Amino acid sequence: MNWIAWRSLGAAGLLALLASTFFMTTAASRTFYGIDHPVNLIFYYHVAVAWVGFAGLLLAALASGAYLVTRAPGYSWLAEACIAVSFAFITLTLATGSVWARFIWNSWWEWSDLRLVTALVVWFIYAAYLVFRHQAQDGAVHAKAAVFSLVAFVSVPITVASTRLWQSPFHGTSLGTDSVDIHGLAFALSLIGTGLVYPYLVATRWRTHRLADELEAIEAQA
Repeated sequence: MNWIAWRSLGAAGLLALLASTFFMTTAASRTFYGIDHPVNLIFYYHVAVAWVGFAGLLLAALASGAYLVTRAPGYSWLAEACIAVSFAFITLTLATGSVWARFIWNSWWEWSDLRLVTALVVWFIYAAYLVFRHQAQDGAVHAKAAVFSLVAFVSVPITVASTRLWQSPFHGTSLGTDSVDIHGLAFALSLIGTGLVYPYLVATRWRTHRLADELEAIEAQA
């Protein structure tokens, strides 16, 4: 895909998010877990960025594995771009979850909730990846980062399945239960929009790395 196509993808994602916001604010129920409050509508953003962000970490793990097999730098930069964007999405997930919790639980954070705690652990693990990736100067940084990414991904399925593996007095399973009345179209548009914006952001970061590599090659030849 050329750069115009990537930008078109991002624009389509923003339009889908705007449409989702329209249906969310005009037709979606504000009652979740028996509580009627406007902050419940944050669910449509919260879940979308969480799902897409965690899916991006899977893509990063696959790209890291591809790098270890092929040693092609493009895969390494793809993994880094996916992790950087997913890290931003997970940050948004934690932030929106905390805002929701403040109004519904009357607390910004609950350490007894395993979904929150495991998501925070994932956040710290990938923050460490980004710090390591950009501070390491040795020639083996790509391989080391790839191994780091593969090991780090073990934390992701634990977080995703936490509400089904362990009971929590706070964070129950949202989808597939009668306690949450979800507007299907608003949720689908939110998920589609976030899913389209994500690859645009990844492509932007990957393109930046490629241009930086080309510039370094030109400087080395000068």
